[in-house]
Amino acid sequence: MLVCDRLQRVFKIAILIFVLCMIYGIHGRFVWWERCYDNPPIGCFSIRKPYDNAPVLPFSLERMNIHYFHHFGDDVVRFKWDEAIETMAPRFRPDLKTCVIIPGWNEKLSKIWIPRLITELKKKESMNIILVDWTGGAIVIRYMQGISNGRVVGAMVAHFIQQLVENLGANLELFHVIGNSLGCHICGHVGARLPGLKRITAMDPSGRLYDGTPPEVRLDPTDAQIVDVIHTDGSKNIGFGSKRIMGTIDFFPNGGQDQPGCSTTVMAILRDMIFGGIGFNKCSHTRATVLFIDSINKCSLTANKCCSKEEAYSETCDKCVFFKDKCRFGYDIDYNTNGIFSLNTNGAPSC
Repeated sequence: MLVCDRLQRVFKIAILIFVLCMIYGIHGRFVWWERCYDNPPIGCFSIRKPYDNAPVLPFSLERMNIHYFHHFGDDVVRFKWDEAIETMAPRFRPDLKTCVIIPGWNEKLSKIWIPRLITELKKKESMNIILVDWTGGAIVIRYMQGISNGRVVGAMVAHFIQQLVENLGANLELFHVIGNSLGCHICGHVGARLPGLKRITAMDPSGRLYDGTPPEVRLDPTDAQIVDVIHTDGSKNIGFGSKRIMGTIDFFPNGGQDQPGCSTTVMAILRDMIFGGIGFNKCSHTRATVLFIDSINKCSLTANKCCSKEEAYSETCDKCVFFKDKCRFGYDIDYNTNGIFSLNTNGAPSC
């Protein structure tokens, strides 16, 4: 009888501990369907509809270990969110443009497009460049976990930018947020929390688990005053990007899929899986970064306005009788332009 009483007591304690863990969590406050963050107060993140495209709870901030790199000229400094104002105060130039770069899922900061982009931006003009380091939440095996973590990263970046506005006189009209793949949707989460953000550039937004979702889950045209999207890997069967219209300006180079010089054979796909990480047809998927980076200082490319997205897919926009508009592609787009555009490019480099 005594043994039974003790077992019952142990069982009740175990149940109590389990319930407390479900309510408060080990790091951060959560129940099984959401996780909340109080420091900084960025809110709660649910896995219920409409966010059930990735039904896994995000990591704690401690585990994601988000950092920022501020580049200005030859000066580079690394810091965490709670060190932002102290670190940025003597370095940040609120009168200049600020570019914020957000990598995608499973992308290390050494990924070749990231240092190339920073180098070309520095050549273009004097500006603040901020690189978001979320590798603690990005370098994960499960793609769904990356999506879930990305929502928190978007909120953290928005909080960081808001602190620059409130404390250092930053102006959202001078902010340009640039993302690649899953990072494009993180840019969307940033913009959704910062009304008045000037521009988002999305380099081949991820399509998997995002196609068919409502605007609050993904990148959409309302996330900034200008949302320019570059689609390069929207192939239905093996593409990692999306053909969905997500911006105020959507560019479809070479039909938005199967880029020049990128093979779609079985052997090429296997090679990409082995040497390029998870995800098929990486060549076409990463071509968006090449095209955008080349447009900063090297290439001057012009796109034709399309009557429909079907024309963009089939590369027949030059036959559109309703629109004869043309638009500069890439970094120096015309801010007063909107719609769907198509252009033909070479391989890599773009011109």
